[in-house]
Amino acid sequence: MYRLPVGVRMTGLLGWFLGQAEKFINWICRPANIGLRVMAAGAGLFAVSMAGNWVTNFSASQSPWGNLSFQLSNPSGASEFISTLGAVFGLIAFFVGAALAIHNNRTNCLSATKRVIALELRGLADTSDAPLKDAVPGRLVGAPESVLVDVRHHMQAAGCAALDRVLEELNAIPRDVKARCKDFARSDISTVVGGILQVPFLFHVGMLLDDEAQITLMDWERTGKAWRELSEADDGVRFRVIGLEEAAQDRSRQVVVAVSASYAVDEEGIARTFAGLPVVHLSLPVPVPNSLWSEAKQQALCHQFLQTIAQLAGGGAELIHLVVAAPASLVIRLGAAYDVRNFPSAVIYQYERTHGNKYPWGVRLKTHGVVKAEVVETGREVTTA
Repeated sequence: MYRLPVGVRMTGLLGWFLGQAEKFINWICRPANIGLRVMAAGAGLFAVSMAGNWVTNFSASQSPWGNLSFQLSNPSGASEFISTLGAVFGLIAFFVGAALAIHNNRTNCLSATKRVIALELRGLADTSDAPLKDAVPGRLVGAPESVLVDVRHHMQAAGCAALDRVLEELNAIPRDVKARCKDFARSDISTVVGGILQVPFLFHVGMLLDDEAQITLMDWERTGKAWRELSEADDGVRFRVIGLEEAAQDRSRQVVVAVSASYAVDEEGIARTFAGLPVVHLSLPVPVPNSLWSEAKQQALCHQFLQTIAQLAGGGAELIHLVVAAPASLVIRLGAAYDVRNFPSAVIYQYERTHGNKYPWGVRLKTHGVVKAEVVETGREVTTA
């Protein structure tokens, strides 16, 4: 909305005139309502068509000037058929425009009472700067509000201190989201989440969003260079679970759970970092990147993951070491589904392909008995409580 500069605002007649000028500018620059424009076009077409060919005669026999008569006519070249056809199309356009105008007004009213939070996470050097807010699906009604968490500047520094600062920023997400929704009912809030971030932090964000309702997960499609919703059909392919029975029979209280969804996990790196621990593999037959675009499939894979963790918990496991190679949306989904009250304590690790230790650090998740999430380095003993 246009506002006159503060120094230009005056009182009296000039102030009134300037105020009217401001209103006129705002009216000229108002958002276009396609429905009203279609109505106006339809009314105009109907009026022109109904004009057609017409003749009006006027006469006055008793006048001071004698007998007077004259004729008004509109001799257009349009036939009666064309005039009728134009009038019909004009009426149709008018009523279609009215329906569009009513729909537009209803949508605007709903948008004023609803809010769509676009939570965007940036943590890798090749993260796109295309705003997630601009890619919010049209089916979500509400005024879009962006919550951007960019931790790339922290990741440029080395050491656990920088990683701890990232955790601090991520822990503020629930507060930031609530601050933007404090005047809205919970049922009127939708949350869209997407980002490119280190796997341990994505899982942690999922746990932070566990209490949020109506979450829509989106992923960055590298080939199309755009945010994309999980809208493809489910192909029915599921995880193959390997090593669960052996891990359940193992007397160790610690178990490695490796998830291969977008890439195959580094089994040699796992063997070196977690030597002597039983490993449970959940892997797709052919894990490839940029392929998990089905909401239903991700939900099914998440269900398999939860069943696996529940069976390990029932077998006495007290600490789960998570190694996950999956798209951001699935990692967030797994984190949101992890039962912090009934599942074992867990640490999820970051994979560094060029590092001597392929899994050099992880995030110990906030579960029962853990006051807050914290960064841990491999090579140091991780307790189970």
